[in-house]
Amino acid sequence: MVKIVGRMNKIINDIVYNKVINSLAKKKKFEITDGGFHIKNLYENEFRKSNFSEDELINVLRERKEQLIKFVLLEDNKSDDNLSGDYREGEEQDDDIDYEDSVENIIPKFFLIPSLIKFNFLMKNDLKGLEEYFKKIKIPQARQYVKELKEIYNQL
Repeated sequence: MVKIVGRMNKIINDIVYNKVINSLAKKKKFEITDGGFHIKNLYENEFRKSNFSEDELINVLRERKEQLIKFVLLEDNKSDDNLSGDYREGEEQDDDIDYEDSVENIIPKFFLIPSLIKFNFLMKNDLKGLEEYFKKIKIPQARQYVKELKEIYNQL
């Protein structure tokens, strides 16, 4: 197993990033935790596959903070928390994950990274890039998800 270098640290230590996650935590009434090594590596892997730089995402945070917060809230409201979507072969959800026993309202401080990545693709109107990114991280029905996110983004 390859150890993933902590490229996200520059983002999650940024003052604006922390203001955004604290604002979201207050609005959604959840607690932020450090998450742990395994969770951090999962988020690092997704970040690496996006091919965005730390500075690029930090600039988006600083320049579009309010829109990003609105995007995250709209996406969260639209989600139905259905984790068992239609997966293509090789993308199936792991059977050993028990979501029923997970602690509610506690999320890792890295939670904003995927939304920031999606927001950046949408901001650039790079829908093909977003779809390819979803395929890399094995999101089911990538094309449909891109369409849904574009609709959400258009509400900003």
